[in-house]
Amino acid sequence: MTLLVAAVEPREDIQPDPVIVAIIGAYVAYASVAYALVLRRSSMAATHALNYRVDAATFVLLIAITGGTDDAIAYLAILLFLFAAITASLGWGVGAGLGLTLITAGLFSVAMMGRVGTPDFEGSHAFLHLSYILGLGVVAARWSGHHFTLHRRLALLHDAGALSNPRFGVDRTISTLLERLRGFYDADVCLLVAKSTEEGGWRVRRCDRDRSTGALHEEVLPAELEEALLSVPQNAVAVYVRPPFRWWPVPARLWSEELRKNGRSSDYQMSSHRAAIESLLTRFGGRSWLSVPVYSGQHWHGRLHLTAGQALRTSDARFVAQVIGNSMLVIENIRLLDQLASSAAHRERLRLARGIHDSVIQPYIGIQLGLVAVQRALRSCDSFTAQDHVSRLLNLTSVAINDLRAGVGEMKAETDLGGDGLLPDLRRYAARFAEDTGITVEVSCEEAIRFGDRLGAELFQVAVEALSNVRRHTAATHAAIRLLADKDHVTLRVENQEPSEGRPTSFTPRSIHERASALGGHVSVDRRRDGRTIVEVRIPL
Repeated sequence: MTLLVAAVEPREDIQPDPVIVAIIGAYVAYASVAYALVLRRSSMAATHALNYRVDAATFVLLIAITGGTDDAIAYLAILLFLFAAITASLGWGVGAGLGLTLITAGLFSVAMMGRVGTPDFEGSHAFLHLSYILGLGVVAARWSGHHFTLHRRLALLHDAGALSNPRFGVDRTISTLLERLRGFYDADVCLLVAKSTEEGGWRVRRCDRDRSTGALHEEVLPAELEEALLSVPQNAVAVYVRPPFRWWPVPARLWSEELRKNGRSSDYQMSSHRAAIESLLTRFGGRSWLSVPVYSGQHWHGRLHLTAGQALRTSDARFVAQVIGNSMLVIENIRLLDQLASSAAHRERLRLARGIHDSVIQPYIGIQLGLVAVQRALRSCDSFTAQDHVSRLLNLTSVAINDLRAGVGEMKAETDLGGDGLLPDLRRYAARFAEDTGITVEVSCEEAIRFGDRLGAELFQVAVEALSNVRRHTAATHAAIRLLADKDHVTLRVENQEPSEGRPTSFTPRSIHERASALGGHVSVDRRRDGRTIVEVRIPL
């Protein structure tokens, strides 16, 4: 681009200045190296701060040598300056672009003042070039700086939508959010004030330069800060900016608006809160104060306060409110995941407790009853009966050990108890149960039923518990297990018939009820006059 601008201006009657040619040649060599580094994706890429400074230095050298009288060189130098201003603003913000413009304008003015009174000095040309520098520099800095700010805001919004790992919980997520907001504005302090839902009262999370990890834990809001931090109306978004110097003629600026009023924002008067805001800036330091409300869903949750040394604007307040709104959605999702994980862990503990009750305690009860029978046989000196009971106890012990091993295997890997796998397992268990207890069990299923492994495992345990109840609470010699299903429910029905001379024993299948409730189903017990008792478990699919 430098060579192109120099070539389009006809200069046949003017001998090239060796110094100018050397400066342009050195600049072209430097630009070629920088471009090669960009193509190689080197860490010393075009975003390096040296680039725009070299452009500006080349501009100053060309103007100082020519005095601004050579139009071609002057326009070339102004073009270099324009690139420098755009690069500075795009890479480091509007402050870098405006600073470069003012420094360059000052150096140009000094160079022109040194040529005042010389024969080739033209004041109109110098003034025109200075106007170009200031006008183009300010416009380029403002527009490029605006693009730089938008890019940073988009990056922060992206980070706010993907905050810390949800496994770390809500505290880590909020701490990360406060630290990123503080770093984005280079703020002195970032405070989140919220009301505790568990203990009541106001709590505060604080993140500052010296204690960035302090936001991990809530602290009780000090009484001396409560009035200043909570005096701001709930829906108000506010920015307060002190003048840059004490002698500055413009007073401190306070802007505020109210959110969530008929779905729009409107101006909000907060002139009576200046004293409280000044006390906050005096305590925490900084020139500007920003405060936005924090909502959890549709409910007001608290306020976020931020103090910074730079002058904050109204657009910053609206942007922070947007970041907080998006982040609260992430935080609510993390809180919901925590609750679901805790609930799942609680349900798993209950499931394991029921499994231990059915798979471990029940066999021990059977062994205990068998030992009692052995003891009675030994007291009556009936060795043959005692030997028979011991054999049954050995078989029962082997079955219990196998059941425990199978239960451990189910915890390590998924078992196939869904649909087709449940019916054969029930029949095997029914045969073993009949052999151990003398109670015959009939297992039937009207048609093929398809459902998940977990439901199959739970139905199997329900059937085991129901048969155990038949053995322990009734005098029945026969039981029946039936599986029924429709498009919305699966039903497990366990029926037993007591002898006609006995009375139906009243009992409540508590363990079965707990399992059914965990699956969203219900249990009914029907005791009929003919001695039949029917326990029906109905589970939604």
